[in-house]
Amino acid sequence: MKKTFFLIVALFGWMGAWAQNYTISGTVMASSSGETLISATVYDMLSGKGALTNSQGRYSLTLPKGRVVLRISYVGYATRYDTIDLSGNKELNVKLESSTQLQTVTIRADRVSSQRSSQMSVIDVPVENIKSVPVLFGEADVLKALQLLPGVQSGTEGLSGIYVRGGGPDQNLFLLDGVPLYNVNHLGGFFSAFNADAIKNVTLYKGSFPARYGGRLSSVLDIITNDGNDKTIHGNLSIGAVASKINLEGPLYKDMTTFNVSYRRTYFDLLLQPLIMAIGFAQDMGRLNLGYYFYDLNAKVTHRFSSRSRLIASWYSGDDKIYLRNKERDSRGYGFAKLGYNWGNMVGSLRWNYELTPKLFMNLTGSYTRYRNKIFMDAEEKDYNDGADAFSSYGISYNSGIRDIGVKSDFDYQPDPNHSMKFGINYVHHIFQPEVVKMEEESSDSQHDIDTAMGGDRVHAEELSLFVEDDWSIAEAFKLNVGLNLTGFGVQGTFYPSLQPRISGRYMITEDLSIKAGYSYMTQYMHQLSNSSISLPTDLWVPVTARVEPMYAHQVAAGVFYNLMGLADLSLELYGKNMKNMIEYKDGAGFLGSSMGCRLGGLHLEPHDAPFRPRRADAEQRRALPGQI
Repeated sequence: MKKTFFLIVALFGWMGAWAQNYTISGTVMASSSGETLISATVYDMLSGKGALTNSQGRYSLTLPKGRVVLRISYVGYATRYDTIDLSGNKELNVKLESSTQLQTVTIRADRVSSQRSSQMSVIDVPVENIKSVPVLFGEADVLKALQLLPGVQSGTEGLSGIYVRGGGPDQNLFLLDGVPLYNVNHLGGFFSAFNADAIKNVTLYKGSFPARYGGRLSSVLDIITNDGNDKTIHGNLSIGAVASKINLEGPLYKDMTTFNVSYRRTYFDLLLQPLIMAIGFAQDMGRLNLGYYFYDLNAKVTHRFSSRSRLIASWYSGDDKIYLRNKERDSRGYGFAKLGYNWGNMVGSLRWNYELTPKLFMNLTGSYTRYRNKIFMDAEEKDYNDGADAFSSYGISYNSGIRDIGVKSDFDYQPDPNHSMKFGINYVHHIFQPEVVKMEEESSDSQHDIDTAMGGDRVHAEELSLFVEDDWSIAEAFKLNVGLNLTGFGVQGTFYPSLQPRISGRYMITEDLSIKAGYSYMTQYMHQLSNSSISLPTDLWVPVTARVEPMYAHQVAAGVFYNLMGLADLSLELYGKNMKNMIEYKDGAGFLGSSMGCRLGGLHLEPHDAPFRPRRADAEQRRALPGQI
């Protein structure tokens, strides 16, 4: 009885001590624009506990009852101090002043050094640095800036594709506001699809991947766009050598609803047309119109229902267009021909952020992605013959692409300052359209009319993933990030499950010196069929099949990280990477249209099967891309 009594007393004492902890939560924003600040630091100077804001600018910090002195800081902004008598859960939304607005006060911000993070092989790239990198034709480019980082290479000089730690370009996961993009290049790779004027934050993971990411082997590039200014409407217009850009942002309803729109378009076609006229392509009885251009459109609308609830709608569309139009007319009749080549992305998402409790934050997202490329040619002729009209028209088109419809729910949970947990579920329905060729012919003699299509049927696939991860401060010097990603991919009656563990950790040797190590296991269920180091729109995305298994990668890494007197972060990393089930085209193979077969890294695709019923070829025919060994 005495033991039971003392156990109950101890239990109630423990519960009473636990009840003395309260949570401070809120959002950190820029006072001038209302833009949320990602990875801002909220630190209690008395207890030594702190937290970072997430991708929506939210933070949660659980502290003991009593006096709290918070230091809220972000690079480029004046540090703010708040003293609070913590006697219950409290919501504290903070707006930081830009340090550039202070004329007579010198602000010294604390540098957030990489040696203290549990993650390794991750780099946050400020947008200002991206814009300051020397660029081609004056166009700031995210991917070209990333090519300057260690472990990242370009496939061909001057192009914007990236190869990360020996992986191929199809092994990089590009996320725009949390939604994947399948084609991130314009003009064969000379420009990327990311308009620097629309971007707020860029994070590159080269390894040691957090459990919330999956689906690719080599890297994750997570890009978040601007929400929009909630104070005033303003914008900028820039005219460059090959492109012009416009950005406009502001409040639709002050302090509640904001918008941000960015548009970029090249004018290669406008510059080319006078040249065509000068060299004599235009004729007296006809007109030729030939050109190429690409454009990007980013749009985002954010509505704040309250300090705890936000609804965000974002949109991106971008296309490359090559066109040729020719008209000729005389007394005998007329002729018209049109040729086009279009490829690009369209991405839309609707996301709801809601603070369920001061410690639990939810994101619910619905998304749609479409990538397609299309080649088409139309021609029409008409002859005047003794009052009787004879006409004929022809048309041929080639289409391929992929569409995704997804729903995702993820949560941020911070039970105490020593744990920062993330967990969630993601479902995606993939629709693959590998290649379809359609031909039409119509004439005044209807006996020769043709209307036919051939090629691969649509292939539907289901992908489901669940993840959980915890950033755990075990001790002052020792911190771990552990996680698990469970995925399943179903296609054509075949189901591929995958259990992917992730772990990374750091140990502080001194205040400025740490060592880190990490391991990650990644699975990729889609292949990009490409036979060139240049990103071409004819590259096809196809899923795994019953015979073509998913790609796998194990990566281990270790490194030393040192902060040099607050001036610079120095790091040395070693990694090992083992990839399996890699596929690729045999040298000299090609594809265009389902009437042509191809060999795919030891797999032979029959014309009527391509690209879904592979037949294994001789083992000695297998080859590997440079940099993938």
